[in-house]
Amino acid sequence: ANRYQDAALLGWYLPGRPEVVSVNLGGRPNQYDLWPRLPDRAAAGDDLLLVLGERDTEPVAIAALRRHFGTVERGPLVEQPWRGTVIRRHRLWLLRDWRGGWPPTGRGVPRASRAQ
Repeated sequence: ANRYQDAALLGWYLPGRPEVVSVNLGGRPNQYDLWPRLPDRAAAGDDLLLVLGERDTEPVAIAALRRHFGTVERGPLVEQPWRGTVIRRHRLWLLRDWRGGWPPTGRGVPRASRAQ
């Protein structure tokens, strides 16, 4: 996900509680910035399934990541219900064939993976 809140919810509620990252592009620093990020764990050729809030224009995170992947596919829309009302819509994006590199964050937050 691109937001701390979405990444935390996915990590908690998805079956098997998979390891989740927050790409956190354009957001304020948070706990995910201190943990190993995708470039710290991924290998060339890996894919990324990214969950982003739905919008009419291309999300900033997709624009920033596009050049680092071989292909970017706009996936299905997923609605987040709460007590019978849709409170948010998310779009799944599949970024295939990671080429390495990562957009700069400009935050200056030290990452745990660099200290190890």
